[in-house]
Amino acid sequence: MDSELIRGNHHAFTQSRAEQGSYQKRSTIPGGHGGNDQNPLLISGRLKISSSGSGLCTPETSDRGSIFIHKEKLAGAMDGDTILVQTVHNHGRRSGKVVKVLQRAHQQLVGFIRRNGKEVLVGPINARLPEVVILPGGLKGAKEGEAVWIDILHFPIRSDEYPVGIVKEILGSEGKAGLAREIVIREHGLPQAFPSKVHEEIARIPARISEDEIGRRRDLRAQRVFTIDGENSKDFDDAISIRVLRNGHYELGVHIADVSHYVREGSALDREAFRRGTSIYLCDGSVIPMLPSRLSDDLCSLVPGQARLTVTCLMEFSPCGELLGTEVFTSVIQSKARLTYT
Repeated sequence: MDSELIRGNHHAFTQSRAEQGSYQKRSTIPGGHGGNDQNPLLISGRLKISSSGSGLCTPETSDRGSIFIHKEKLAGAMDGDTILVQTVHNHGRRSGKVVKVLQRAHQQLVGFIRRNGKEVLVGPINARLPEVVILPGGLKGAKEGEAVWIDILHFPIRSDEYPVGIVKEILGSEGKAGLAREIVIREHGLPQAFPSKVHEEIARIPARISEDEIGRRRDLRAQRVFTIDGENSKDFDDAISIRVLRNGHYELGVHIADVSHYVREGSALDREAFRRGTSIYLCDGSVIPMLPSRLSDDLCSLVPGQARLTVTCLMEFSPCGELLGTEVFTSVIQSKARLTYT
C-alpha cells in the first residue's frame, strides 16, 4: 500500500477502529479531579507531561504559575502542545481541563517498533509522549526493535486514545553505527542538507581572491599571523598576530574570517545561515554546520599558507598592558602556522 493510499484512507480506518475501542489505552486511572467549577477561566499555554501522565500548563501571558491538569482531562493533548485550558480553583490549587489543542508540537517523532498482538506500536524516545499506533501498510518494512522516524497522521481527541501514524524512515536496529546521531538529528529537528539554491550560490563563488578585492583591503599577508585552536578543530575562523612597535609598545592583531564577503544579506546563504543559527557539534564528533563546507572548511577557514579575507582589529598596548588605541579594517592575511592549546 503506497503512502498516498494510506493517507487517503487513514481517517476512515481510525474512525472504524476507534468505534471498536481498538485504540483505547489498556490502563486508565479512575476518578479524576472534582472541584469548584464557578468562574471558569480560559487560558492558553504550553503543556508539559509529568512521569505520572498528568500535565502542567505554563500560561503564555499570566504570571500566576502553572495549571495542573489530571491525565484524564488532557483530551488527547501531548507534551509540548500549545493548549487552551479551562481553569478552576480547587481548595486553593489552580487546576483545569484541556478545552482545545491550539498547536501540536510533534508532527513527527522517533521511536522503536514493538508489537502488541496484531497491532504495531512505536514507543517514542521521548518518554513524555504516548505510543503511536502504526496503520496497516504503513510500516515500510520496519521490523520489531528497529528505530523509526514516523509521521503522525491522526491525533487523539480523548485521553484514552492513541495517536496514529505511518513510518517515514527506518533508522536501523539498536547498536547500529551512527544510529544515535540519526536519532538526535530527527528528535530535535536539526537541519541536514542545504537547499539547492544555497548550493547554486556556493558554486558561483570564485576559488581565488581577485586582485581587485585585495586592492580594496589592507594586505597583511607578510605578517606573522597564526591560529590557536583545539587538537580536533575542523575550521579556523580567527587568528592573531603580535609584534613589538618601534616605540616599544606592543601591537596585538585579531583577525576574523570575513564571512560577510561571501554571505550577502538577503541571499539564500544568508537566509539558511539565519535559520540554522549556529553550527552544532554532536557527541560522536560530527558537526552540522551553519554554513556549507566550502565556506566553513575552505574559503572562510584561516588555514596556513592560503590567502584569506578577514576583518582585523589592531590594538596597541603599553609595556604595562594598558590599551592605548584600536583600529578596525578589512584585510587579507595568510596564516603562518596552525597551533594548538597543547
